Amino acid sequence: MSTSFLKEILSNSDWQQMQDALEKAIDAPILWIVSESGSAMQGADERYPELCQLVRESQEGLRRCRNSHRTRFREVGRTGSPVVSECFCGFVGFALPLIMEGEIIGVAGGCHHRSVSPITMKKCAELSAACNIDVKETMDRAKGVKHMPKVEQKRLQTTLLMFSDMVSILFRCNNEIGVLSMTLDMEGHFAKRLSFLSEILKLAASELDWEEMLNNITSRIKKVLSVDACSIYILYQAQQELALIATDGLPRTFLVRRLKVGEGVTGQVAETRERIVVDDATSDPRFRDSLSSSKTDRRRQWKSVLSVPLVAQDRLVGVIDVRALNPKSWSQADTDFLSILAEHVAGIIEKDKFRMEISRDLEAARYIQTKLLPDPLPEIEGYDVAAIIVPNSQVGGDYYDLIPMEEGRLGIIIADVSGKGIGAAILMANIQGLVNAYTY
Repeated sequence: MSTSFLKEILSNSDWQQMQDALEKAIDAPILWIVSESGSAMQGADERYPELCQLVRESQEGLRRCRNSHRTRFREVGRTGSPVVSECFCGFVGFALPLIMEGEIIGVAGGCHHRSVSPITMKKCAELSAACNIDVKETMDRAKGVKHMPKVEQKRLQTTLLMFSDMVSILFRCNNEIGVLSMTLDMEGHFAKRLSFLSEILKLAASELDWEEMLNNITSRIKKVLSVDACSIYILYQAQQELALIATDGLPRTFLVRRLKVGEGVTGQVAETRERIVVDDATSDPRFRDSLSSSKTDRRRQWKSVLSVPLVAQDRLVGVIDVRALNPKSWSQADTDFLSILAEHVAGIIEKDKFRMEISRDLEAARYIQTKLLPDPLPEIEGYDVAAIIVPNSQVGGDYYDLIPMEEGRLGIIIADVSGKGIGAAILMANIQGLVNAYTY
Protein backbone atom coordinates (compact mmCIF):
# COMPACT_ATOMS: atom_id res chain seq x y z
CA MET A 1 0.00 0.00 0.00
CA SER A 2 2.70 2.51 1.00
CA THR A 3 4.85 1.66 -2.04
CA SER A 4 1.95 2.11 -4.45
CA PHE A 5 0.99 5.37 -2.72
CA LEU A 6 4.57 6.64 -3.00
CA LYS A 7 4.68 5.61 -6.66
CA GLU A 8 1.47 7.52 -7.30
CA ILE A 9 2.81 10.65 -5.59
CA LEU A 10 6.10 10.54 -7.51
CA SER A 11 4.26 10.25 -10.83
CA ASN A 12 2.31 13.41 -10.06
CA SER A 13 3.65 16.50 -11.83
CA ASP A 14 3.33 18.44 -8.58
CA TRP A 15 6.12 16.34 -7.05
CA GLN A 16 8.60 17.96 -9.40
CA GLN A 17 7.49 21.37 -8.09
CA MET A 18 8.17 20.11 -4.57
CA GLN A 19 11.65 19.02 -5.56
CA ASP A 20 12.27 22.32 -7.32
CA ALA A 21 11.29 24.19 -4.16
CA LEU A 22 13.73 22.13 -2.09
CA GLU A 23 16.52 22.52 -4.63
CA LYS A 24 16.09 26.27 -4.52
CA ALA A 25 16.22 26.22 -0.72
CA ILE A 26 19.34 24.04 -0.34
CA ASP A 27 21.04 24.55 -3.74
CA ALA A 28 21.12 20.80 -4.41
CA PRO A 29 18.75 18.37 -6.15
CA ILE A 30 17.20 15.14 -4.94
CA LEU A 31 19.13 12.43 -6.82
CA TRP A 32 17.42 9.27 -5.63
CA ILE A 33 14.27 8.05 -3.92
CA VAL A 34 13.72 4.54 -2.58
CA SER A 35 10.79 2.88 -0.83
CA GLU A 36 10.98 1.82 2.80
CA SER A 37 12.05 -1.64 1.62
CA GLY A 38 14.92 -0.19 -0.41
CA SER A 39 13.38 -0.47 -3.89
CA ALA A 40 14.52 2.27 -6.27
CA MET A 41 11.67 4.64 -7.14
CA GLN A 42 13.47 7.55 -8.80
CA GLY A 43 17.00 8.44 -9.90
CA ALA A 44 18.91 11.28 -11.52
CA ASP A 45 22.46 10.02 -12.06
CA GLU A 46 23.25 12.74 -14.58
CA ARG A 47 22.89 15.44 -11.91
CA TYR A 48 25.73 14.29 -9.65
CA PRO A 49 28.70 16.69 -9.33
CA GLU A 50 31.35 16.18 -12.04
CA LEU A 51 33.87 14.59 -9.67
CA CYS A 52 31.19 12.17 -8.44
CA GLN A 53 30.33 11.21 -12.01
CA LEU A 54 33.99 10.43 -12.70
CA VAL A 55 34.21 8.28 -9.58
CA ARG A 56 30.94 6.48 -10.39
CA GLU A 57 32.23 5.53 -13.87
CA SER A 58 34.35 2.82 -12.22
CA GLN A 59 32.70 -0.22 -10.66
CA GLU A 60 34.58 0.28 -7.38
CA GLY A 61 33.65 3.96 -7.23
CA LEU A 62 29.99 3.20 -7.96
CA ARG A 63 29.98 0.47 -5.28
CA ARG A 64 31.45 2.81 -2.64
CA CYS A 65 29.14 5.64 -3.63
CA ARG A 66 26.10 3.39 -3.26
CA ASN A 67 27.38 2.16 0.10
CA SER A 68 27.46 5.78 1.29
CA HIS A 69 23.83 6.18 0.22
CA ARG A 70 22.83 2.91 1.89
CA THR A 71 24.45 4.01 5.14
CA ARG A 72 22.39 7.20 5.15
CA PHE A 73 19.28 5.23 4.16
CA ARG A 74 19.71 2.93 7.17
CA GLU A 75 20.42 5.88 9.49
CA VAL A 76 17.23 7.64 8.38
CA GLY A 77 15.28 4.43 9.02
CA ARG A 78 16.84 4.13 12.48
CA THR A 79 16.33 7.75 13.57
CA GLY A 80 13.37 8.92 11.49
CA SER A 81 15.25 12.17 10.88
CA PRO A 82 17.29 13.69 8.03
CA VAL A 83 20.97 12.74 7.84
CA VAL A 84 23.87 14.81 6.51
CA SER A 85 27.24 13.04 6.17
CA GLU A 86 30.30 12.70 3.96
CA CYS A 87 30.09 10.72 0.72
CA PHE A 88 32.93 8.49 -0.40
CA CYS A 89 34.02 11.17 -2.89
CA GLY A 90 34.15 13.82 -0.14
CA PHE A 91 30.97 15.72 -1.00
CA VAL A 92 28.14 16.46 1.42
CA GLY A 93 25.59 13.67 1.13
CA PHE A 94 22.08 13.90 2.55
CA ALA A 95 18.98 11.78 3.03
CA LEU A 96 15.54 12.52 4.48
CA PRO A 97 12.50 10.45 5.40
CA LEU A 98 9.22 10.62 3.48
CA ILE A 99 6.65 10.07 6.21
CA MET A 100 2.92 9.37 6.09
CA GLU A 101 0.89 9.02 9.29
CA GLY A 102 4.01 8.50 11.36
CA GLU A 103 5.46 5.75 9.17
CA ILE A 104 8.44 6.09 6.82
CA ILE A 105 7.23 5.10 3.36
CA GLY A 106 10.38 6.14 1.53
CA VAL A 107 13.72 7.93 1.70
CA ALA A 108 14.98 10.67 -0.62
CA GLY A 109 18.60 11.68 -0.89
CA GLY A 110 21.25 13.43 -2.87
CA CYS A 111 24.75 14.83 -3.01
CA HIS A 112 25.55 18.51 -2.62
CA HIS A 113 28.06 20.16 -4.97
CA ARG A 114 30.09 21.27 -1.94
CA SER A 115 32.41 19.04 0.07
CA VAL A 116 32.54 18.27 3.79
CA SER A 117 36.16 19.46 3.91
CA PRO A 118 38.55 20.84 1.27
CA ILE A 119 39.35 18.22 -1.38
CA THR A 120 43.12 18.07 -1.24
CA MET A 121 45.71 16.50 -3.56
CA LYS A 122 45.92 13.63 -1.08
CA LYS A 123 42.16 13.03 -1.32
CA CYS A 124 42.37 13.10 -5.13
CA ALA A 125 45.20 10.57 -5.04
CA GLU A 126 43.17 8.29 -2.75
CA LEU A 127 40.15 8.46 -5.08
CA SER A 128 42.37 7.79 -8.08
CA ALA A 129 44.01 4.76 -6.49
CA ALA A 130 40.75 3.29 -5.15
CA CYS A 131 38.83 3.68 -8.41
CA ASN A 132 41.70 3.24 -10.88
CA ILE A 133 41.07 6.60 -12.53
CA ASP A 134 43.50 9.23 -13.79
CA VAL A 135 44.75 11.38 -10.93
CA LYS A 136 45.18 14.45 -13.15
CA GLU A 137 41.57 14.28 -14.33
CA THR A 138 40.49 13.76 -10.71
CA MET A 139 42.33 16.91 -9.68
CA ASP A 140 40.91 18.86 -12.61
CA ARG A 141 37.35 17.97 -11.62
CA ALA A 142 38.06 18.79 -7.98
CA LYS A 143 39.13 22.33 -8.87
CA GLY A 144 36.67 24.95 -7.74
CA VAL A 145 34.87 22.62 -5.32
CA LYS A 146 34.14 24.60 -2.16
CA HIS A 147 33.72 23.00 1.22
CA MET A 148 30.68 23.51 3.43
CA PRO A 149 31.38 24.72 6.99
CA LYS A 150 29.80 22.72 9.81
CA VAL A 151 27.35 25.51 10.63
CA GLU A 152 26.01 25.34 7.06
CA GLN A 153 25.80 21.55 7.25
CA LYS A 154 23.67 21.97 10.36
CA ARG A 155 21.50 24.51 8.55
CA LEU A 156 21.11 22.07 5.65
CA GLN A 157 19.92 19.38 8.04
CA THR A 158 17.36 21.77 9.56
CA THR A 159 16.04 22.71 6.12
CA LEU A 160 15.68 19.02 5.25
CA LEU A 161 13.74 18.49 8.48
CA MET A 162 11.36 21.31 7.57
CA PHE A 163 10.89 19.86 4.08
CA SER A 164 10.24 16.41 5.49
CA ASP A 165 7.59 17.86 7.81
CA MET A 166 5.91 19.68 4.92
CA VAL A 167 5.91 16.54 2.77
CA SER A 168 4.32 14.62 5.65
CA ILE A 169 1.48 17.17 5.79
CA LEU A 170 1.07 16.96 2.03
CA PHE A 171 1.03 13.15 2.02
CA ARG A 172 -1.65 13.06 4.69
CA CYS A 173 -3.81 15.57 2.82
CA ASN A 174 -3.41 13.64 -0.41
CA ASN A 175 -4.21 10.35 1.31
CA GLU A 176 -7.39 11.75 2.88
CA ILE A 177 -8.69 13.76 -0.07
CA GLY A 178 -7.05 11.92 -2.94
CA VAL A 179 -6.34 14.93 -5.12
CA LEU A 180 -2.98 16.56 -4.43
CA SER A 181 -3.50 19.63 -6.60
CA MET A 182 -6.92 20.32 -5.01
CA THR A 183 -5.61 19.87 -1.47
CA LEU A 184 -2.86 22.46 -1.82
CA ASP A 185 -2.13 24.58 -4.84
CA MET A 186 1.50 23.49 -5.06
CA GLU A 187 2.73 26.48 -6.98
CA GLY A 188 0.80 29.03 -4.92
CA HIS A 189 0.91 27.49 -1.43
CA PHE A 190 3.44 24.73 -0.88
CA ALA A 191 6.32 26.32 -2.76
CA LYS A 192 5.62 29.65 -1.08
CA ARG A 193 5.54 28.08 2.36
CA LEU A 194 8.71 26.07 1.84
CA SER A 195 10.41 29.21 0.58
CA PHE A 196 9.28 30.95 3.73
CA LEU A 197 10.75 28.18 5.90
CA SER A 198 14.05 28.71 4.12
CA GLU A 199 13.80 32.44 4.88
CA ILE A 200 13.31 31.62 8.56
CA LEU A 201 16.63 29.76 8.52
CA LYS A 202 18.36 32.71 6.89
CA LEU A 203 16.93 35.04 9.53
CA ALA A 204 18.18 32.72 12.28
CA ALA A 205 21.67 32.86 10.81
CA SER A 206 21.60 36.62 10.27
CA GLU A 207 23.04 39.34 12.46
CA LEU A 208 19.65 40.96 13.04
CA ASP A 209 18.91 41.90 16.62
CA TRP A 210 16.20 40.16 18.64
CA GLU A 211 13.41 42.65 17.97
CA GLU A 212 14.08 43.04 14.26
CA MET A 213 14.30 39.29 13.67
CA LEU A 214 11.01 38.46 15.42
CA ASN A 215 9.19 41.34 13.75
CA ASN A 216 10.42 40.03 10.38
CA ILE A 217 9.09 36.59 11.25
CA THR A 218 5.62 37.83 12.33
CA SER A 219 5.25 39.95 9.20
CA ARG A 220 6.13 37.06 6.92
CA ILE A 221 3.88 34.57 8.71
CA LYS A 222 1.01 37.04 8.43
CA LYS A 223 1.55 37.25 4.69
CA VAL A 224 2.03 33.52 4.07
CA LEU A 225 -1.08 32.49 6.06
CA SER A 226 -3.17 35.41 4.74
CA VAL A 227 -4.26 36.58 8.18
CA ASP A 228 -4.73 40.00 9.77
CA ALA A 229 -2.38 39.62 12.73
CA CYS A 230 0.51 37.47 13.87
CA SER A 231 2.06 37.80 17.32
CA ILE A 232 4.85 36.17 19.31
CA TYR A 233 4.84 36.05 23.11
CA ILE A 234 7.73 34.94 25.30
CA LEU A 235 7.36 33.36 28.71
CA TYR A 236 8.80 34.90 31.85
CA GLN A 237 9.04 31.74 33.90
CA ALA A 238 9.50 33.30 37.34
CA GLN A 239 6.44 35.55 36.99
CA GLN A 240 4.44 33.01 34.95
CA GLU A 241 3.60 35.78 32.51
CA LEU A 242 3.59 36.11 28.73
CA ALA A 243 5.00 39.27 27.20
CA LEU A 244 4.10 40.32 23.67
CA ILE A 245 7.54 40.70 22.08
CA ALA A 246 6.66 41.06 18.37
CA THR A 247 3.48 41.62 16.39
CA ASP A 248 2.20 42.58 12.99
CA GLY A 249 -1.47 43.47 13.28
CA LEU A 250 -1.99 44.20 16.97
CA PRO A 251 -1.66 47.79 18.29
CA ARG A 252 1.94 48.60 19.26
CA THR A 253 0.71 49.66 22.72
CA PHE A 254 0.16 45.98 23.52
CA LEU A 255 3.93 45.45 23.51
CA VAL A 256 4.07 46.73 27.11
CA ARG A 257 1.30 44.39 28.32
CA ARG A 258 1.58 40.98 29.86
CA LEU A 259 -0.79 38.04 30.11
CA LYS A 260 -0.89 35.58 32.96
CA VAL A 261 -0.38 31.93 32.05
CA GLY A 262 -3.89 30.52 31.79
CA GLU A 263 -5.45 33.86 30.80
CA GLY A 264 -7.42 33.88 27.54
CA VAL A 265 -6.60 31.73 24.53
CA THR A 266 -2.92 32.63 24.51
CA GLY A 267 -2.52 31.95 28.23
CA GLN A 268 -4.33 28.61 27.98
CA VAL A 269 -2.01 27.49 25.20
CA ALA A 270 0.94 28.29 27.48
CA GLU A 271 -0.70 26.46 30.38
CA THR A 272 -1.60 23.27 28.48
CA ARG A 273 1.18 23.34 25.85
CA GLU A 274 -1.47 22.39 23.30
CA ARG A 275 -2.54 24.40 20.29
CA ILE A 276 -5.99 25.98 20.23
CA VAL A 277 -8.00 26.42 17.04
CA VAL A 278 -10.92 28.87 17.14
CA ASP A 279 -13.00 29.41 14.01
CA ASP A 280 -15.42 31.90 15.64
CA ALA A 281 -13.78 33.74 18.52
CA THR A 282 -16.83 35.94 19.27
CA SER A 283 -18.75 32.97 20.65
CA ASP A 284 -15.81 31.41 22.51
CA PRO A 285 -15.51 32.43 26.21
CA ARG A 286 -11.79 31.62 26.22
CA PHE A 287 -11.17 34.56 23.92
CA ARG A 288 -12.21 37.15 26.50
CA ASP A 289 -8.66 38.12 27.32
CA SER A 290 -7.09 41.46 27.99
CA LEU A 291 -6.53 42.11 24.29
CA SER A 292 -10.14 41.85 23.21
CA SER A 293 -11.39 43.81 26.20
CA SER A 294 -9.68 47.09 25.28
CA LYS A 295 -11.55 49.90 23.55
CA THR A 296 -8.91 50.05 20.86
CA ASP A 297 -9.22 46.39 20.03
CA ARG A 298 -13.03 46.28 20.12
CA ARG A 299 -12.93 48.07 16.79
CA ARG A 300 -11.17 44.94 15.57
CA GLN A 301 -13.49 42.02 16.20
CA TRP A 302 -11.24 39.03 15.81
CA LYS A 303 -13.35 36.22 14.39
CA SER A 304 -10.72 33.49 14.20
CA VAL A 305 -7.53 32.61 16.03
CA LEU A 306 -4.93 29.85 15.81
CA SER A 307 -2.53 29.70 18.74
CA VAL A 308 0.43 27.31 19.11
CA PRO A 309 2.97 26.83 21.95
CA LEU A 310 6.66 27.54 21.38
CA VAL A 311 8.59 24.64 22.89
CA ALA A 312 12.36 24.16 22.70
CA GLN A 313 14.06 21.11 24.23
CA ASP A 314 10.84 20.30 26.12
CA ARG A 315 10.78 23.79 27.67
CA LEU A 316 7.98 26.26 26.99
CA VAL A 317 9.50 29.50 25.73
CA GLY A 318 6.36 31.27 24.53
CA VAL A 319 3.32 31.24 22.27
CA ILE A 320 2.70 32.23 18.65
CA ASP A 321 -0.76 33.05 17.40
CA VAL A 322 -2.41 34.29 14.23
CA ARG A 323 -5.78 36.05 14.00
CA ALA A 324 -8.28 36.91 11.30
CA LEU A 325 -10.95 39.61 11.26
CA ASN A 326 -13.27 37.43 9.17
CA PRO A 327 -14.39 33.88 10.00
CA LYS A 328 -11.74 31.41 8.88
CA SER A 329 -11.97 27.67 8.89
CA TRP A 330 -8.44 26.57 9.71
CA SER A 331 -7.34 23.58 7.66
CA GLN A 332 -5.18 20.79 9.02
CA ALA A 333 -2.43 22.04 6.68
CA ASP A 334 -2.66 25.51 8.30
CA THR A 335 -2.35 24.18 11.85
CA ASP A 336 0.44 21.77 10.97
CA PHE A 337 2.32 24.47 9.09
CA LEU A 338 2.15 26.88 12.05
CA SER A 339 3.24 24.05 14.36
CA ILE A 340 6.32 23.43 12.20
CA LEU A 341 7.08 27.15 12.27
CA ALA A 342 6.56 27.25 16.03
CA GLU A 343 9.15 24.52 16.56
CA HIS A 344 11.80 26.43 14.67
CA VAL A 345 10.86 29.88 16.00
CA ALA A 346 11.14 28.44 19.52
CA GLY A 347 14.66 27.27 18.68
CA ILE A 348 15.56 30.75 17.42
CA ILE A 349 14.22 32.37 20.60
CA GLU A 350 15.99 29.92 22.87
CA LYS A 351 19.27 30.37 20.99
CA ASP A 352 19.01 34.15 21.14
CA LYS A 353 18.16 34.14 24.84
CA PHE A 354 21.25 32.03 25.45
CA ARG A 355 23.32 34.32 23.22
CA MET A 356 22.16 37.38 25.17
CA GLU A 357 23.00 35.72 28.50
CA ILE A 358 26.46 34.84 27.20
CA SER A 359 26.90 38.38 25.91
CA ARG A 360 26.17 39.78 29.37
CA ASP A 361 28.67 37.37 30.96
CA LEU A 362 31.32 38.27 28.40
CA GLU A 363 30.76 41.96 28.96
CA ALA A 364 31.32 41.46 32.68
CA ALA A 365 34.46 39.38 32.00
CA ARG A 366 35.77 42.01 29.59
CA TYR A 367 35.31 44.69 32.27
CA ILE A 368 37.20 42.58 34.81
CA GLN A 369 40.02 41.93 32.34
CA THR A 370 40.56 45.61 31.52
CA LYS A 371 40.60 46.51 35.20
CA LEU A 372 43.31 43.94 35.93
CA LEU A 373 45.72 45.28 33.31
CA PRO A 374 48.06 48.11 34.37
CA ASP A 375 46.68 51.56 33.62
CA PRO A 376 48.48 53.87 33.37
CA LEU A 377 51.72 52.15 32.43
CA PRO A 378 54.74 53.15 34.54
CA GLU A 379 57.03 55.86 33.18
CA ILE A 380 60.68 54.83 32.68
CA GLU A 381 63.32 57.41 31.95
CA GLY A 382 64.80 56.89 28.50
CA TYR A 383 62.08 54.43 27.37
CA ASP A 384 58.69 54.64 25.67
CA VAL A 385 56.33 52.00 27.08
CA ALA A 386 53.15 50.91 25.30
CA ALA A 387 50.96 47.79 25.33
CA ILE A 388 47.78 46.57 23.64
CA ILE A 389 45.69 43.38 23.69
CA VAL A 390 43.54 42.35 20.71
CA PRO A 391 41.78 39.11 21.74
CA ASN A 392 40.80 36.57 19.08
CA SER A 393 37.55 36.08 20.99
CA GLN A 394 35.47 38.69 22.78
CA VAL A 395 37.40 37.92 25.93
CA GLY A 396 40.80 36.27 25.94
CA GLY A 397 43.34 35.00 28.40
CA ASP A 398 46.18 37.31 27.43
CA TYR A 399 47.95 39.02 30.31
CA TYR A 400 50.72 41.52 30.76
CA ASP A 401 51.98 43.57 33.67
CA LEU A 402 54.85 45.90 34.52
CA ILE A 403 55.84 45.75 38.18
CA PRO A 404 58.30 48.24 39.78
CA MET A 405 60.90 46.37 41.85
CA GLU A 406 63.80 47.21 44.18
CA GLU A 407 66.84 49.15 43.00
CA GLY A 408 64.90 50.74 40.14
CA ARG A 409 64.35 47.48 38.34
CA LEU A 410 61.15 46.73 36.40
CA GLY A 411 59.51 43.32 36.18
CA ILE A 412 57.81 42.62 32.84
CA ILE A 413 55.28 39.81 32.56
CA ILE A 414 53.73 38.56 29.32
CA ALA A 415 51.47 35.51 29.47
CA ASP A 416 48.87 33.72 27.40
CA VAL A 417 46.41 31.48 29.16
CA SER A 418 45.45 28.43 27.11
CA GLY A 419 41.93 28.84 25.78
CA LYS A 420 39.59 31.74 25.12
CA GLY A 421 36.51 33.30 26.60
CA ILE A 422 35.37 33.86 30.14
CA GLY A 423 37.18 30.84 31.61
CA ALA A 424 40.54 32.07 30.29
CA ALA A 425 39.86 35.58 31.62
CA ILE A 426 39.09 34.24 35.11
CA LEU A 427 42.27 32.14 35.12
CA MET A 428 44.22 35.20 34.03
CA ALA A 429 42.78 37.12 37.02
CA ASN A 430 44.00 34.36 39.36
CA ILE A 431 47.51 34.53 37.86
CA GLN A 432 47.58 38.29 38.30
CA GLY A 433 46.66 37.90 41.94
CA LEU A 434 49.41 35.31 42.55
CA VAL A 435 52.04 37.43 40.81
CA ASN A 436 51.20 40.46 42.91
CA ALA A 437 51.17 38.41 46.10
CA TYR A 438 54.77 37.26 45.50
CA THR A 439 56.21 40.54 44.28
CA TYR A 440 54.89 43.03 46.82
